[in-house]
Amino acid sequence: MRPLLVWLIRFVLACVAVTVLARLLGGGTVTPLPQLAVFLPYAAAAAAVAMLGAFVLRTWRTALVGAVLLAVPVMLLVPRFVPDQELVAGSGDTAGDRLRVMTANVLEGGADPEKFVATVRQEAPDLLAVEELTPEAVRRLDAAGLATAFPHRVLRPEPGVRGMGLYSRLPLRDAGLLAEPSTFPMPWAVVKLPAGPVRVQAVHAYPPLPLAEGRWSDDLAALARQSRATPGRQVMLGDFNAALDHRPFREILGTGLADVHDILGSGIVRTWPSGLPLAHLDHVLIGANLGGSDQKDAKGGGITAAAVHQRSIPGSDHLAVVADLRVH
Repeated sequence: MRPLLVWLIRFVLACVAVTVLARLLGGGTVTPLPQLAVFLPYAAAAAAVAMLGAFVLRTWRTALVGAVLLAVPVMLLVPRFVPDQELVAGSGDTAGDRLRVMTANVLEGGADPEKFVATVRQEAPDLLAVEELTPEAVRRLDAAGLATAFPHRVLRPEPGVRGMGLYSRLPLRDAGLLAEPSTFPMPWAVVKLPAGPVRVQAVHAYPPLPLAEGRWSDDLAALARQSRATPGRQVMLGDFNAALDHRPFREILGTGLADVHDILGSGIVRTWPSGLPLAHLDHVLIGANLGGSDQKDAKGGGITAAAVHQRSIPGSDHLAVVADLRVH
């Protein structure tokens, strides 16, 4: 029995090693790296269990390997539990304008319209990004009351997974579609608040499917270029089909944007699939480009994060993300 347990522990550690290697290689653009990288949090847990098992069985070399394989993901994951105080709006902070945003993937328009609109009314976002919005879904959602709640909108509904919409309670000063080449049309709009304008970009990136990873990384690169070119405050929200452990997503963050979950120290976040969430694919990013320079500072530019949570959407395979922001 003991030899079998030792080999089982070694097999688990081998799987952990492959996952950690995928992350260290950047979770890049060649299968299976993007698919494996999202399992880094689970690799940490598996390494911890395997290491303890090796200690119990007194297989010291295996235990040492387990300790090393545990240390790497822990170093990468610990910062996600630590709030970035520079970008967190204090609980008693009443300065600035409140802005609540929400993103929801409605699975080819298949989300229950009545329940979806009821959830949206309960959350009461100022801006709502909807991915996989079909023409029929637009009609059904409007009939359920979305048109009344959000009189301002930038819609590009299409059959299947391609369509998107950006709904707003607030008047839009400007609007359009992402100018950078992308697989799906991605609407954007500028809302004017007393503290100043905020550009809001809805996002739906192509998934990192085998033999199509290039489309995925190209979509994320397009968003990074847009971020660099955007002056002033901005919000990007939607289904990025990418996690913090993917290099193409981190390149977007490298433009000066910050993930609201990460800012608030939310730890291990999971938004997909909705029934048993495994990966954090849906994000709200905030940032500001001061004076049109490449130096971005979300707080100095006037936008911070106050709260974030997920909501289940009946009929969708993603959890919705709702974020409370402060615009200064």
